Amino acid sequence: QIGCQEAGLKARRPAVVAWPWENHPWERALVRTARRLGIATVGYQHTVIGRHMYNQSPASNPDGLAGLPDVIVCNGPAYRRQLEAWGVPADRLAVGGAFRLANQDIVHDVQAPVFVALSSDTDISAQMMAAVRALGPTKRRFVVKDHPMYPFEFAETETLRRTTRVLPRHRALSGVLYSTGTVGLEALLAGLPTFRFRPEGRIAIDILPDGVAAVPVDAESLEEALATARPPQTMDRGGVMAAVDLAVWRRYL
Repeated sequence: QIGCQEAGLKARRPAVVAWPWENHPWERALVRTARRLGIATVGYQHTVIGRHMYNQSPASNPDGLAGLPDVIVCNGPAYRRQLEAWGVPADRLAVGGAFRLANQDIVHDVQAPVFVALSSDTDISAQMMAAVRALGPTKRRFVVKDHPMYPFEFAETETLRRTTRVLPRHRALSGVLYSTGTVGLEALLAGLPTFRFRPEGRIAIDILPDGVAAVPVDAESLEEALATARPPQTMDRGGVMAAVDLAVWRRYL
């Protein structure tokens, strides 16, 4: 990949290159090549940066700040603060916003099912499914959405159903269970009781920004947590994910 992207930059010589930025090795190589060729680089901070995503820190780069894009455009103020705290200079950060905002019209209804957002890690998904399946005798209902890139097969029951609808397409839910990914953040922004599943023998990276927290649960504590669920405090959505600012994008692109 690194060889292909270097050849592509040399052949096309764009004025600027932009991509969803996560600071992986291929991205660091892209930045170095672009800089040698005089091509501006704009990294769009991927939504899942959070308190455990240490690879986004310049400290993880062998060449420190030199391996970062010229500018990193963040989803919102919370993520900008996080990157700045990790050592990214303020003048290399901007807030460009995100279209991925939770639907505020989801009703919290204690009689509605719990939305289960499975992980990209199939072992974590298997543990989540075992935990919710064990609650079958309680008659609590679950709707399960697997990860779009990692389908997960399971047998449906009276209380355990598959859904193909993403979170914002549901009209009423009693809560949201997730482990990794951005669904937990979307659920909190929507004002739903939100539970972060912590698996056995695996690390579930916490992608929530500072000041935002879901209720941590495991297979043993899930039943009690659901029984005592309460909606989170109202959050400042714009302080986490800002509305898209096209002027910022025009400036850098």
